[in-house]
Amino acid sequence: MQRLPSGVSLNAVRAFDAVAQSESIKLAAEALFVTPGAVSHQLKQLEQALGVLLVSRSNNAVTLTDEGRAFAASIGPALETIAQAAQRLTRDANSLVMQVSATLAMRWLIPRLDGFREQNPAIRVRLETLNEVTTHAQDDVDLAIVYTRGTSPHRLARPLFADWCGLYSTREVAERVNGVSDLVTVPLIAATPDDWDWHLWASAHDVDFDRLNLRHRFDIDDAAIAAAQAGMGVVLAPERFVRRECESGSLVAMPGTSVMRFGTYWVIPSPTARRPVDCMLNWLAQEVGQDGQQNL
Repeated sequence: MQRLPSGVSLNAVRAFDAVAQSESIKLAAEALFVTPGAVSHQLKQLEQALGVLLVSRSNNAVTLTDEGRAFAASIGPALETIAQAAQRLTRDANSLVMQVSATLAMRWLIPRLDGFREQNPAIRVRLETLNEVTTHAQDDVDLAIVYTRGTSPHRLARPLFADWCGLYSTREVAERVNGVSDLVTVPLIAATPDDWDWHLWASAHDVDFDRLNLRHRFDIDDAAIAAAQAGMGVVLAPERFVRRECESGSLVAMPGTSVMRFGTYWVIPSPTARRPVDCMLNWLAQEVGQDGQQNL
């Protein structure tokens, strides 16, 4: 087991890290909720134990020496790792932090969450929504749902459901289309970077992409679907996300077209086994199984 050198305390290392970040003993003391004198004392003890000068002092200002900058660069990530490990251990055993895309949350997950709470009343779910969820597990997130067009994004990832997309619009817009070839005559709605989904759709249906009238652009699918409901044109969207609209009649599938698969939604659980995570994984699998739509 590695030990700190004689005379080096973790408190002194934390004090130096605070000084290195603020380049001020006063500000470091405020961040640590101690007196400036205590910070100065810890700093001097650390320098004596290491046998190097970490900061140069001038009046009320401090500046890192070359050795101080090198030491600060090394200890910063280590202190962050310690803080994250402590946070994981002290987190409420009945809390669950989930990270999902805004559209997935609004169109699929949130309308179902009451069912999870009924089955697991003691578990408190905190939902974080982003336009794009990162594909690497984060220490402060218990479970993330991510999207990829290819293979598994992470060693812990489990497939949730496939992304089967179709063309949808209001009934009035759909009446102007008799098949794929007529789509070049109506406005289309885009919601992906570089229109990659429309490129794939055009290639699969032998349609010249340059002839498509991509008139409206949005940053998330939810906004694009709302635009289609408003009669602005045809949206290429996951069938799971427009199910309610199709059932109510505010959107219809375009005649003469069918769904095609673009990618997969994956669930990435935290490496640390916790009961709330297992409960959510089981519930998600149950919900997907009851969807009655194409899965993987």
